[in-house]
Amino acid sequence: MRLHIPFIISISITFAALVILYACREKKQPTSIGKPITPKLPDYFPKKYYIPENNLLTDKRIELGKMLFFDKSLSKDKTISCASCHLPQYAFSDAGKVFSDGVNGGKTTRNTPMIFNAIYQNNFFMDGRARSLEEQALGPLTHPQEMGMTEAEIVKVVKSNPTYQKMFKECYGDIEIKTICAAIASFERSIVSSSSPYDRDLQGDTTALTPAQKRGRSLFFSFKVGCQKCHNGHLLTNREFMNIGLDENYRDQGLYNITKNESDKGKFMTPSLRNIAITYPYMHDGRFKTLEEVIDFYATGGKNHPNKAPQMNSFTLSPQQKADLIAFLHSLTDDQFIKK
Repeated sequence: MRLHIPFIISISITFAALVILYACREKKQPTSIGKPITPKLPDYFPKKYYIPENNLLTDKRIELGKMLFFDKSLSKDKTISCASCHLPQYAFSDAGKVFSDGVNGGKTTRNTPMIFNAIYQNNFFMDGRARSLEEQALGPLTHPQEMGMTEAEIVKVVKSNPTYQKMFKECYGDIEIKTICAAIASFERSIVSSSSPYDRDLQGDTTALTPAQKRGRSLFFSFKVGCQKCHNGHLLTNREFMNIGLDENYRDQGLYNITKNESDKGKFMTPSLRNIAITYPYMHDGRFKTLEEVIDFYATGGKNHPNKAPQMNSFTLSPQQKADLIAFLHSLTDDQFIKK
């Protein structure tokens, strides 16, 4: 059987075109991801933390992620960055605001949580809907009431920046929505708070806490008040989803919105109490402006709800005891962390 020469040439050209197309689509490899970073964590912190094998923590990736975190060009109207709602001086919260400002006059639907020690988490948002920091990073970027971008728009903005082009080539190879979120996640994993007076006390400094704070610490860990039932360990959270009886009928059903299990109605993730004095207002809807209001609520034992946590119990405190407990909560503020 004989084949015509033009036919052979046509096949050769087609094959060559496919090879070129495949080569173009092949992922670019990073050229220099930077120096591996081992988190600087106190010896008494948990040994287990989460760094994905496909997003190893390095100095260059942290630097890139920090730039993206503070970049307002990643929002629809160029007015909002991640840092607009997560302010470093307030432990990466939006202190003083019930709901944070988004693009075009929008508002967040929940109070902005703190960002620190996230390297220990494997679920995110108050309802736990994100299972990694990488997944979490995408949420605010694309939420219509927060930064309001599409994935394609985010990639286009980043690709148009020569500095980002160079840094992504080094750190991740390609500029994609996955690598953009990976870089932001790397920066967030580097944010560690561990230098409060409470920490210094744990390390043996008997002068780190005032007499009032020491009395408040005793109350905090007492059976009577029982804060430690949920806010325990050196991170001061059990990382569980709990209904604390804020309402008899919840407007925002929390974890139930994700699972659709009746037993999850009104459950929200227990936050860390580190830096709690500077991250007001409190609760998922920011209903309490002060720590005094928070303690007054817990003293009631919470409202009746079928899912209310058994850890909730009422208690009474004298004015002095209440002041001591608040003094202890202030000892959880990491002054070194918020001044960085």
